[in-house]
Amino acid sequence: MHCRSDQVSVQVEAENCCHNTSDTLISAPMSTVASRVTQLSATFPPVFTNRKSNFDPFISSCKNVLAIDLVENENSDNPIQTSDKVQGYPKRVLREDLTSDAVRVEREMLKASQGPVHIRERDWLPSAEQLDRNTLLIHRIRKVVSEDAARQEDRIDCVEIGPEPWPEHLRALDGLSPKHLRVNAGFEETIDVFELDKLSTKFKLESLCISDVVEDWSTTSDTYLHSANDPSFPEFFTHVTSLTLHYCHSLSFRGTNLPAHLRQLKIIGNDSMDMFILAMDKMPNASEQLEKVLIYTKPALDMHRFRLNDFRERLERSKGLKELTFIVADDYEARVAKCADFTARYPPTPGNPKWKDPSAPFDVGLARSLPDSIERLEFHCTNSEPMLADLDLWIEAAKDPDWLPRLKYIHICVYQPEMDTFHPCTKPARTVDIGRDRIFSEKSRRVYEVLKSRDPPVEVGQ
Repeated sequence: MHCRSDQVSVQVEAENCCHNTSDTLISAPMSTVASRVTQLSATFPPVFTNRKSNFDPFISSCKNVLAIDLVENENSDNPIQTSDKVQGYPKRVLREDLTSDAVRVEREMLKASQGPVHIRERDWLPSAEQLDRNTLLIHRIRKVVSEDAARQEDRIDCVEIGPEPWPEHLRALDGLSPKHLRVNAGFEETIDVFELDKLSTKFKLESLCISDVVEDWSTTSDTYLHSANDPSFPEFFTHVTSLTLHYCHSLSFRGTNLPAHLRQLKIIGNDSMDMFILAMDKMPNASEQLEKVLIYTKPALDMHRFRLNDFRERLERSKGLKELTFIVADDYEARVAKCADFTARYPPTPGNPKWKDPSAPFDVGLARSLPDSIERLEFHCTNSEPMLADLDLWIEAAKDPDWLPRLKYIHICVYQPEMDTFHPCTKPARTVDIGRDRIFSEKSRRVYEVLKSRDPPVEVGQ
């Protein structure tokens, strides 16, 4: 089971759709945008709000947002996809227990899905109440879409939908032409995104945010066979220039229809460094085209397929990279103690070439792995003994006039879990070690002093 983000109502997420969710942790430049948000759900009438929001630079546009709240669906069964692995779901309803009207609606839904249903899932259906709610919600979506299509300007440019959108919800979006899409897979951890390729009005997205998807999209409906034998991405992916993966897992970027002009990549949580390596290896021209990268990693969940040197090598070859934010969300000492206990109980096989030290520090070795193209660098790391020793290499690198010759801004700091808004779980404040904090501050100050003496001087973070 991969670690995933807590699911939040899209009505709540819509309040932050334009926000950089890390604004209390990182210091990336922000801008303000006036947004109009239309919030839809099956329970409440449509809600329209206007507000000014901080603009997430990984989102292409959010001036007119459609936020579709499916949080009620997350605790009920999807006629196309259901799950046995999540505890606490309401008791499922047997086929013969449904009313005739519900059966008719359900059959129409299944017929509209244009493909066979996986045999494991055919025996279970949502309740009649659930079908009625979704019929109402789909009607509301189509009404908003119809009104939007009639407008000549100020059209919906951002769609947020989830958790667990059904194919019917995605098909109801036909007629929109958003620039940004945020879709949340929820507990099912799959989305039948190929439904969006079937729309008569094709999406030509500039930016895309995907939450909680595991292992290359859907294993449901007709996409089950598609995904198993042809791991291609949906066609609408080809236009994307900014991609955010939020608590996804094991996306391998195989097959065709990969973004051909990706400029920005943001990977939050789970095996983020693994996925960055695969993106660099598989996506067309990624080494030359990527300009902005944000990676947030929790070492206990990352680097299961590759080694740390693989990550550093892919980073070094990113010759077009201008902005890098690298956050190592780690309690190094606690992780080392846990790994030592585990290794004592389950010793590794001697001479096993695949064995990797689970206690290895993730934040060392970065200074000499950065491409010369970097202009803005933000690095959140530990103040562990290995990292304190590694800061000596940063000081030496800063003295080299050929190191990061285009650098304009740098910020090196100790990761602060209490300020971390990337991870939804409440975390205790970092245990303060006054001695190590003092050494970290002194060494990072020496890096800053050398860089500020350049001509022109490098701006440093606070």
